Amino acid sequence: MVDGLSITLDTPDRPRMNTAIDFVVLLQDAKGQPIDDASVYLDLDMPAMPMGVTQPVALPDGPGRYWARTAYTMEGLWEITVVVERAEETYRATFRRDVLK
Repeated sequence: MVDGLSITLDTPDRPRMNTAIDFVVLLQDAKGQPIDDASVYLDLDMPAMPMGVTQPVALPDGPGRYWARTAYTMEGLWEITVVVERAEETYRATFRRDVLK
C-alpha cells in the first residue's frame, strides 16, 4: 500500500533472460475498488550493472488491471519499479526478481 493505493505486480518470480515476459499491474484504492484512471509504466533496472533505460508502458487491460511485455537482457537481480501517475500524484512501488540464464 502506497499512500492509500494498492499496487500489485504479477509476473514470474524467476524469469529467464531474453524471453518475453508479461507484467500485470493491479491497482486498487484503500477500499479495494479497482483504479482505472491511471497512467502506468515500469522502470526496470539492474542495480549491480546499470542497463540503460527500460520503461515499458503498461496499457489498460480490464478493471484496475494494466499490462506490459518486455524481456530481461541479463541474468541476475533486477528491480522493477511500478510508476503510477494519477490525479497529479505519482506513486512508486519496487519489486525484485532474480533472472535466470
